[in-house]
Amino acid sequence: MTPTLRPLATLALAITASFASTTSFATETGNTTAPAIIVAPPPLGLSIPRFATKSPLPLSIDFRSKKDEQMDELRIVRRASVVGANVTNVAVGVTLAVLGASSAINGRTKDDFYGDEIKDEQDTRKLASPFRVGLPTLLDQKIVDLFDDDSEDAAKPSYKNTLSITPIAWNLVYHELNADKEHEDDYVLRFAARFTKVIEGEEDRFMHKARSVERGCEYVSKPQSLASWQQNDYEAVAEAQKVATQACIDQVAPFLPAFLGIDSNTKIRAAQLNCKNTFKQCVAGTDGAAEPGAAKKLCKEEYSQCVRDDVKPMISMTPIGQCKDTFAACKATVIDKARALNPNEKPAKSEFVPCATEYKTCVAAAR
Repeated sequence: MTPTLRPLATLALAITASFASTTSFATETGNTTAPAIIVAPPPLGLSIPRFATKSPLPLSIDFRSKKDEQMDELRIVRRASVVGANVTNVAVGVTLAVLGASSAINGRTKDDFYGDEIKDEQDTRKLASPFRVGLPTLLDQKIVDLFDDDSEDAAKPSYKNTLSITPIAWNLVYHELNADKEHEDDYVLRFAARFTKVIEGEEDRFMHKARSVERGCEYVSKPQSLASWQQNDYEAVAEAQKVATQACIDQVAPFLPAFLGIDSNTKIRAAQLNCKNTFKQCVAGTDGAAEPGAAKKLCKEEYSQCVRDDVKPMISMTPIGQCKDTFAACKATVIDKARALNPNEKPAKSEFVPCATEYKTCVAAAR
């Protein structure tokens, strides 16, 4: 079965971040392996092996929706449920409007529904969410591989903040609302989740919300009849479960450096912050100096040197940084050519147009 993938930059926050049931994956340190803490036992007889992360980043998975529905086993979203709910919503809205109350009538899409429980399966493992059958292990291995590839850092960092995973969908969903009779029983398998991590060093303060990195993944299969999905005790679901797992890993993997704080942007921000903090400390130490003005000037020179030595080299290594360097070199060439003809004359702005055009093309390609 060939899947249809729909990668999401950020999934809608349809599920709140505070759930009643959380599976926490402890971190393996030294020779001691800490088992996962299962706060609530898995439902419906699912036996979940204990798990400890090999990477230094702890993982946690919230399996309960805001309606206290369990999100770790396949559910089904039927056409009648969605249509019925929206008809009720509209009827209530119209009634309130007639009575003079203001009410927004907002229809919900099929993706807004968690679905109903499936009770005709024999083997519950075939319906288990990818987060129950392998995805955390694969994700953890991706993180381990990433640290192994990041040879610039001799020691692995430690993390206080957890990578929180919120399952958003694991269900069979009717394919089309107005399908013809031949396809009215077609369903797709949908899997979606949200990944969130508060940036290290960030915390909620008065009038300040801690900054976080958030990304999502989504997999949607090709449609087939509900009978096909149910055949051989949902064998097709078990096969698609593996595809959904890999699809989610592939979509999230490019953003792991940002979650871990080892991407180039995070490193650049850290270097800039270090230069600024060093500058502030230097200025604070000039209060008792014999010549405060000269001392502060020296602080500015040291700050500029810090930026040249620690920040600019990292910026130059980024795709955008390389575009900027090429642009600066192009401008320098234009100036040198103009001075060769007339040392006292500056080049016209129009002579820099090719440089600007090349820079814009470079930036567009880098993004």
